[in-house]
Amino acid sequence: LAIYKQNYTTDNINRPIHASLIGNLCLRFPFLGFTIRLAKRWMASQMLLSKFESGIPPEVVELLCVRIYTQPTAYGPPASGWVGFVRFLEMVSTFKWSSEPFIVELESEKLNTEIRDEINAKFNKLSAGGVGHISMFVATELDHSSSWWNTLDISTKVVQKFTILAKSSLDLIKHVLTSGNTNDISVIEF
Repeated sequence: LAIYKQNYTTDNINRPIHASLIGNLCLRFPFLGFTIRLAKRWMASQMLLSKFESGIPPEVVELLCVRIYTQPTAYGPPASGWVGFVRFLEMVSTFKWSSEPFIVELESEKLNTEIRDEINAKFNKLSAGGVGHISMFVATELDHSSSWWNTLDISTKVVQKFTILAKSSLDLIKHVLTSGNTNDISVIEF
């Protein structure tokens, strides 16, 4: 009964809210949709994308991409989908998934210090509470406990593979850009 209730909540409450927020963000940031498509296609080609327990849910990939646009680095939001994808790979390869929560701001000015403190407290409670090793904790201002997309169920090996493949892909892109030799990779038109 608990699994049925969780599936019902995910499919009929969380997913429509998430889709609406992502749609609004794609209108606000014109290249976000392209970045999301590139990231999902890359993850699917690496066999990391899955709606089931063996991989990372597509909604989590969308949240990872959203953070690049809503909480940009010193460079500001990416001005193209390709730049967004490279920043996605860089963020994935450098983020400390097991030691800090990944917090995403979906709506402007809604993620205040109080919510951040609550998310950090829930993360610290889970990591110290004997749950075991937390491999990925993705939270938003609406989902403080990282429960909407079952990110706590993603195995550590999947997250490690995710990080290693992102680093390898980023290194390959940097190599191709610095050497100018495009024979090392094949280009796929979208």
